[in-house]
Amino acid sequence: MMSSPDFASTSANKSVVLVESRKDAHNVNQWHWTDRDCTAWCKSRLRQLLLDLVLYHDEKTGIRISIPRLRKFKGEAMVLNRRGRLGAIWEIEFTVEWEVKESLTDPNSTSNIAGLIRVKTAHDENNGDPTIKMTALASSGLAGEKIIEACAGPDGGGCGVERLRRELTGFLDELKAGADWKKSDAAIGSRESGGT
Repeated sequence: MMSSPDFASTSANKSVVLVESRKDAHNVNQWHWTDRDCTAWCKSRLRQLLLDLVLYHDEKTGIRISIPRLRKFKGEAMVLNRRGRLGAIWEIEFTVEWEVKESLTDPNSTSNIAGLIRVKTAHDENNGDPTIKMTALASSGLAGEKIIEACAGPDGGGCGVERLRRELTGFLDELKAGADWKKSDAAIGSRESGGT
């Protein structure tokens, strides 16, 4: 019976062998593959980008619509390294609250007009573009519906939704580029070298 030849001895171009063949199939220097869970980074980054984001501001009337809090976040996100090429997969859903502030003189004044914005995005749906749905609380009444018309527009492309979409596009670009990959590598290196 013939023994199978090893790749290095039979290769016409021996410079093709990049990594020594290892019996333990070790991922040398994490070159071949590495996956990192970036879900916590996503939640933190969305908070940074969206809290206090002004969706609409009318200087004449003093009406300002902004996002005061992230209400709910679920899903997961992974950054993948395959032979030095970064990519990402994600499926994220979150809900933020929006509210109207109505005074030029008192920036802390609030009205009873408020609502929710639900966002869903996945790497394999709708070309990765987020789906955004803005609703008003029932207590907001007709004024809430008018705010939604101004922010979301009849086809969902109003100025407030577009402002939010720009922030989300930037966020997804950061995620696709590796999110906190370099920051995580620096932290790992610091721990390995005895740093804090």
